Amino acid sequence: METKEQLGGILIIEAADMAEALEIAQRGPMADFGAIEVRAELDVGWQKAQQGRWAALPRYCRQARASRQ
Repeated sequence: METKEQLGGILIIEAADMAEALEIAQRGPMADFGAIEVRAELDVGWQKAQQGRWAALPRYCRQARASRQ
């Protein structure tokens, strides 16, 4: 697999809840190219989610990381 096939992006979304975050993510540029994973964004210390912030990642990035381990 080449880098261009593995390299994805991340979209930071500010939303009240998961439903709103999903709605916004579906309108993003990554939605045209495949599945998107939406989850609560973590703070710099990776200890807790920041309220109202969500990270949308292309699902194939997560799969690529898993295959390298």
